[in-house]
Amino acid sequence: MYHCNQIEIMNEIIIYIAGPVSGQPDLNRSAFYQAQKQLNALGFEIRNPHDFCADIKSEDSSDPKYYRRGFQVLAECSDLLLLDGWQYSAGAQVEREAAVLFKMGIFDSVEDLVRKYSNQ
Repeated sequence: MYHCNQIEIMNEIIIYIAGPVSGQPDLNRSAFYQAQKQLNALGFEIRNPHDFCADIKSEDSSDPKYYRRGFQVLAECSDLLLLDGWQYSAGAQVEREAAVLFKMGIFDSVEDLVRKYSNQ
């Protein structure tokens, strides 16, 4: 069992990328990796579900094991980047709801996310 004093407080910015996967060509990998590349180039640390769920296949992309992995990783992040079409993805909708509960920053574009952090 975990106690609050055992949980390390996060001091860095970690961005979780969420968006449609199921039913997308190549599981929408290109959109996820394009966003990751842009943000990495700006110095952000990224969590991309296609990295930590590399074994995902189109026929099992809604398997609960991927959701469990995703929520474990999401809980360690400071912000959520939503890719185009996220509103049509059951998984991304739930990830957004969790981000609201976790009081994370939620962004609909790389530009909005960069704007927020460049103004601090």
